[in-house]
Amino acid sequence: MSTTVMAYPEPRYILKYENGTKNHMMTVHLQKNAINNFTVNCEQQFAQEIDSVTYILELRNVLGVSTVFIRILKQGKYSTSGFFSDAFTLTHTY
Repeated sequence: MSTTVMAYPEPRYILKYENGTKNHMMTVHLQKNAINNFTVNCEQQFAQEIDSVTYILELRNVLGVSTVFIRILKQGKYSTSGFFSDAFTLTHTY
C-alpha cells in the first residue's frame, strides 16, 4: 500500500493496530519526492487471516497530525492457476 502525503517539515510516522499497539510485521518507508511531498509505502511479506483488520498510520510534524486508516479486506481464493491462495485489498481514508 502506498499513499502520498503533503507536509512541511518532513513528518515522522508510526503504524499501529486499531487498539493502539505498534505493528512490527509491516515495514514502512517514507520517500521524499519534493520539499513538501512524500510517499509512504507499507509492505508486509506474509499476511495471515488475523491481518484482515484496520491499521492506523499516524503522521506528525511540528505543525500537526494526520491519520490514515488502512483497511485490509480479505478476498476469495483464485482457482485458475493455484499461484495465488489469498489476495488482500488495501484501502485508505483520511
